[in-house]
Amino acid sequence: FDLFARRPALSEGLEQYRNTSGAVLLDVRTPEKYRDGHLPGAKNLPLDRLDRAVVVSQYGEVLAEAGRLGCLPVLNCHPWEGISASIRLGLLAAKDADGALFAVCDQPHLTTESILRLLNSFEKSPESIHALSWQGRRGNPVVFPRALYPELLALTGDTGGSAVLRRHPERLRLVEAFSPNELLDVDNPEALS
Repeated sequence: FDLFARRPALSEGLEQYRNTSGAVLLDVRTPEKYRDGHLPGAKNLPLDRLDRAVVVSQYGEVLAEAGRLGCLPVLNCHPWEGISASIRLGLLAAKDADGALFAVCDQPHLTTESILRLLNSFEKSPESIHALSWQGRRGNPVVFPRALYPELLALTGDTGGSAVLRRHPERLRLVEAFSPNELLDVDNPEALS
């Protein structure tokens, strides 16, 4: 999923100045993957801390569930273009944000607490790339700063945000998850049990 952040207006007061965030979940698998039509990665989004939450998918069932959860559903009419098409669509849905958090829909063990930890890290260092990790192993989600949006929008095919991250390793800040299970993705409904 992608997380988007914006800066509140200065008129809101300096004590309230901070980067806020939003989320975009990237769904590239079939809706049959999700038991009872639920999006496991969306259930723990801290919507009260997000400027906008976006779900990008080619499947109507997934987008309907996204709308029920309070996310902006964005139809990917070009899924054959690979993950880069989903990244572009999600980013364009919240391009005015200070940061974009990219995540996938299939991390059911991802906790709100770890997402908040990632957001807090971004707020402290909004020019860095922030990635959830476990014991030094990078995973998802990842927050990219606005300065890197042009590179993300230029991705093609099945090339994702990792390509941008590899070009800017000096910007990477690892943020420890609360559990190693949070970095796991599931590929079938049985794994959700």
